[in-house]
This record gives sequence, C-alpha cells and structure tokens, in this order.
Amino acid sequence: MDVSQAHIDAVAEIARHIRNEAGEKLDFSFDQAMGGVVAAPAEDGACCTPTTSGQSCC
Repeated sequence: MDVSQAHIDAVAEIARHIRNEAGEKLDFSFDQAMGGVVAAPAEDGACCTPTTSGQSCC
C-alpha cells in the first residue's frame, strides 16, 4: 500500500498539534493547582483549534 508523503506529513502535523494542545491544557491545570494566575486555553466549543496549515484535527 502506497501512502503519499503529503498524507504522512498531514498526519504528523495533526499529531504534533494534538500533543501541543494537550500539553497546554496540562500546563494550565498545573498552574491553577499551584495557585498561578494564567489565561485559560481558548475554547470556542470546538474540540481543538486548527493546525498551523489550517487542517482540522477533529
């Protein structure tokens, strides 16, 4: 089965994006638990924000 490089790149980009968003949420939770005052991650009802190239990870 051949998989195009563009498809592989898209999957890698989405995976990195999801990893980064999960890290941001974890950092926010930790900061809140430690009594820090930081802005909450943006949530507009979507499960996540688009990737840098505009792809949806949902």
